[in-house]
Amino acid sequence: MKMTWDWIAGFFEGEGNISWSNGKSATSNAGRGGRVVMGQKDKRPLEEIYRFLKGQGFVNPILYLRPVGNGTRQVNPIWVLALSRMEDTERFLRAISGMIPQKQEQADRVLLLMQQATQNTRIVPTAEAESLRKQGLTIAEIAKQLHFGTKKVTNSMRRAGTPTWPRPRDLDSGTIVGLRARGFSTKEIAAQTGYNLGSVKNHISRLKRTGVLVV
Repeated sequence: MKMTWDWIAGFFEGEGNISWSNGKSATSNAGRGGRVVMGQKDKRPLEEIYRFLKGQGFVNPILYLRPVGNGTRQVNPIWVLALSRMEDTERFLRAISGMIPQKQEQADRVLLLMQQATQNTRIVPTAEAESLRKQGLTIAEIAKQLHFGTKKVTNSMRRAGTPTWPRPRDLDSGTIVGLRARGFSTKEIAAQTGYNLGSVKNHISRLKRTGVLVV
């Protein structure tokens, strides 16, 4: 038998199952992920699929004999081929996508959940975020540029001890007064000093209230 993805898709449509586990905790990705399982009494087709997947570079396909019971309603032992490693499961589902009409909706759902889980486990590059912050970008702008959520970037930068916004005391009042006296607009001052526009506006307002800046 020459194994192909078309053949595997047809076999999986009849003998396979796709599932998703949310893991043990809502705040952790431990145990979270998609799972692909195929089961049959005859070991031979599963062995062929197993060899094919290993030849394709799949990392951890598992072939085992599941005894009677074991939390299932089965009355006879069956052979099971399972994929639970995230990369293997995603690759398998993408390979047979479009060839499993009865299971396509579930496959798409699990692929989306895996994509979201992968994004959640990515680590914010704090050095790059800090560099962008020093350039005057806001947290929202940094998050958009690095493809992370604003909350995740904020929390990561705070843990690293990086200021998440320029405080008024961090701005050089003398520089702002000098630039203002030379006719620089608020926007031009922000560009010149490297701080975001909102922080400069707030600092100028504070200088006006205290009488330091009268222009």
